[in-house]
Amino acid sequence: MGNSQMLHEKMRGLGGNAFMLYSYMKLEAGGKPVFEFPKSKYIPFMAENTFQRAKVELIEAGFIEVEENNANLRRPNKYRFSTHWKDVK
Repeated sequence: MGNSQMLHEKMRGLGGNAFMLYSYMKLEAGGKPVFEFPKSKYIPFMAENTFQRAKVELIEAGFIEVEENNANLRRPNKYRFSTHWKDVK
C-alpha cells in the first residue's frame, strides 16, 4: 500500500477488521493482483463471520473483487485487488 492509498479517505473510512483483512490479503498476495485467501489464513486472527463482514465491506468499498467463487468446489476463492475504491462514493 502506498501513501496515496493509505491516506485516502476511503481507506481511512474502513472498519478495523476490514483494514486488517486487506493488509493480510496484501501480504498473502505477494504483489500479485489475483490471489487465493483460504480459511486457514484468516482463522488465526479473525472469526469466519467477522471475515465475511469485512470481505463484504472491502468489496462494497471497491478494494477487492471476487475473481472466482469456489465454495461449491471446496477450494479457496480467488480475489482480485481493485482500484474501484477511487470511484466508489
